[in-house]
Amino acid sequence: MDLTNMTETDLSSDTVTKFYVMDKKCPSNVPDRAQKSLPNNLVLRPTCALPDSSIIGVWAKEYIPAGTRFGPMVGDVYPRAEVPQSVDRKYFWRVYDKTTNEVAFFVDGKDVRRANWMRYVLPAYKHALQNLVAYQDGEEIYFMTTKAIRE
Repeated sequence: MDLTNMTETDLSSDTVTKFYVMDKKCPSNVPDRAQKSLPNNLVLRPTCALPDSSIIGVWAKEYIPAGTRFGPMVGDVYPRAEVPQSVDRKYFWRVYDKTTNEVAFFVDGKDVRRANWMRYVLPAYKHALQNLVAYQDGEEIYFMTTKAIRE
């Protein structure tokens, strides 16, 4: 099944999602909540794809089949009209109002005390290496594997 050309409605369907991977349970607002919420089948480690080797990304520790759903994205929520001017938007995700197709609010994963592990997911540096898509289901952002990921 080619998941790369499916709509968000298709991706939200139970016929597409094969597995759900939940965040590891951890207290909210702890200093390293983003790392502590990482599911057991994933690991954080530096990426060799970028010149700056201090940047960490998410890697599989075991085989993950295509159609595996991760999420939802957790972080600070900012209504569209209330985003502080000084905020760093590196970890921002837009959530749309599906009836108007306008941005309803943003989820900001910058604060590691309030975000989950999904803040560490990096974009593929080559199209051929992309193995996830982000999509909106209701008012939440999820990732789904578009192909099997080997450890």
